[in-house]
Amino acid sequence: AVLKRDPLFWFRVAKSIPELKSRVRAGFGNSLSDQMNGLRNCVDNMDLSMVNAGLHVWRGSARGKTAVSIASGWSLTRETVKKLREVSDHAIIIATDSSMKFLLGHDLEPHFVTSLERESAVGDCFRGAKIPERTNLFAPVVSERKSLEAFEGKRILFSTHGGYQEILGHRRLGLLSAGHSAGNINLALATALGCGRVIMVGHDLALHPDRFTTHFEEIGDERGAVKAKADWDTRESLAEVGSQDGTSQVWTTNFYWMIRGEIEQWISMHPEVEFVNMSAKGARIEGAHSGEWIEVLNSLKNTPLVLFQKNAAKPFVPRECLQRTEASLAALTECLQEVHQLLDRAGGDFLTSALELREKWIRRPSISFQLGVLSVLTPAVTMYERALVEEEVVPSGDPNRKTLILREHFTLWKAYLPQIMHELNRAAATLKTLA
Repeated sequence: AVLKRDPLFWFRVAKSIPELKSRVRAGFGNSLSDQMNGLRNCVDNMDLSMVNAGLHVWRGSARGKTAVSIASGWSLTRETVKKLREVSDHAIIIATDSSMKFLLGHDLEPHFVTSLERESAVGDCFRGAKIPERTNLFAPVVSERKSLEAFEGKRILFSTHGGYQEILGHRRLGLLSAGHSAGNINLALATALGCGRVIMVGHDLALHPDRFTTHFEEIGDERGAVKAKADWDTRESLAEVGSQDGTSQVWTTNFYWMIRGEIEQWISMHPEVEFVNMSAKGARIEGAHSGEWIEVLNSLKNTPLVLFQKNAAKPFVPRECLQRTEASLAALTECLQEVHQLLDRAGGDFLTSALELREKWIRRPSISFQLGVLSVLTPAVTMYERALVEEEVVPSGDPNRKTLILREHFTLWKAYLPQIMHELNRAAATLKTLA
């Protein structure tokens, strides 16, 4: 009955559906350029991947332990770090990349540092930092190579999806996909390690009630700078949600709304794990309960010390994996050559060509091959669908608009496929050197 009387709620739902559909379809990249960066990075990192043991050797290695997940929200303060430093040897400390230098600068050494983005800015989080012996980087194989190399310590690589990552041999690292934030990866890693309790620090997912900032003050960029609510009103629409302690309403952004939903879904998938949210004035996260610092610290002090050391990178190149990757790569290259030829012949009739190709893919026996093809085609299809949805929601008034969208899509693909082919040829050359 309440929802029926709340038109703003249904407006947000209607507004979110097309974007949600796009995000689901575009899991391989938020845009064509983003996906090309991911493909390029996966090729760049093939040699690193083949000598990395990946996530598998770590699964279950902290069974029943407590993890402290440190994100970069505004509730992360010097006082918080001081409290955690007292119990840093009694829990698995997992921190996001943007919080690492702050923690190290205040003598708190994480066991793991997570990253997610495939951009060069990630490397800035690591450059110049002296990495402790116990600290491991946990990063996706789509990361930019320079960012990985900027972390001068042990690295654990993982795969974020099948698709072309499987074609290139990266799926063997272990699959982990928990959403659109490094903070989400913290939680996913904690559950993969087998931790029975996760203490969430800095997962605010809302604006500071007074400073209207999103990140901790010492992060070093505009995300930690004091703002006014009016500054946000000119940038994006905000929504009010309940605070974690249930005493007030807090402002959150559309992006944080999505991240919160992803975290809540992850928590619901792991009922065996206790999640404790220490951000009392952050957005309420369903499935996590509020924590009191005195109780949490005392409980940790009474747990045994964590003796937690593993070799994150075993130098090996599995020959079967190389052979399988070589065969898959050759099949994908052949199929994309067919795509290119069909596009050349199709003129403006891209949809007919796509249907013809789809029939060919269905007849292929390999599911991984089909996923590989779809993963390099999906972002362009998503862009096309987004444009059509926008035309439906906000009509341009141009009766030829849909035809123009299709033509733009077709032209884009003509330019895009040669780049993919170049990367696949580069991957084949890398395989020969590894063999």
